[in-house]
Amino acid sequence: MRLTPRSTGRLLRLLPLLAGFALVACGPLPTAGSTSPSPSSRGRFAFARNGAFGQLVQISGQTLTLSGQTGDSTVTYTTTTTIEQTSAGSLGDIVTGTCVVATGSKGSGGAVTAATVEVRPATGTGCAAARPGGGSGRPFPTRSPRPRSSGTPRASSSSAVVDGEVTAATGTQITVKTATGTSESLTVPTTAKVTDESSATASALQVNLCVAATGKPGSSGKVAATSLTLSQPDSSGTCTEAGFGFGGGGGGGFRRRSGG
Repeated sequence: MRLTPRSTGRLLRLLPLLAGFALVACGPLPTAGSTSPSPSSRGRFAFARNGAFGQLVQISGQTLTLSGQTGDSTVTYTTTTTIEQTSAGSLGDIVTGTCVVATGSKGSGGAVTAATVEVRPATGTGCAAARPGGGSGRPFPTRSPRPRSSGTPRASSSSAVVDGEVTAATGTQITVKTATGTSESLTVPTTAKVTDESSATASALQVNLCVAATGKPGSSGKVAATSLTLSQPDSSGTCTEAGFGFGGGGGGGFRRRSGG
């Protein structure tokens, strides 16, 4: 194409318009010093919309103050709030008739080797009803991919979750009947992290416990909890997601504020 003085001038006049169109279509370019939210911070923002997590530093009637990574949060509960307590368990706790949620990796033969196992007693209507509200009531999802912190390897395609009732338990070999009626083979090595979960009452609430509260914050910022899950801090006095049986994964650990 041969450019004439007239066509060249016309092209020069169009260049600002083309640049503006590209900016609208692709979004503004990052400025110096600006950063995008990390996957772990996006996870914390999502969690803040669904509940609160921290160390219990104050109890005033049915109002709790939790100290977390981003400061204090206020949680309220009622007589209808489901309260659970999580404690360290062992392979011997996985017996016929109990309910389990195991996370791990699936081998070539289809059997799953567990890395973490949550154990809870069944109710009269089965294992699904044994969870708060008939499903996972926690703000930390165990059945969906977790946000990765910076430098954390991405989960492999062989990762798996086994959720259901234990129908057979011989040593490290466990058989689980899922909600769909199928049977899953599960191996629980001695290195797997096992946690026991049981129902509790408000009397179990004590200062220094780690608390995960499920519920959307109101206009005042207070979380009206539909469920509370309690756990002891680890040996260093730190509250982490792993203390609730959620396994490893990005950050999330913190100690109680000083002077609280």
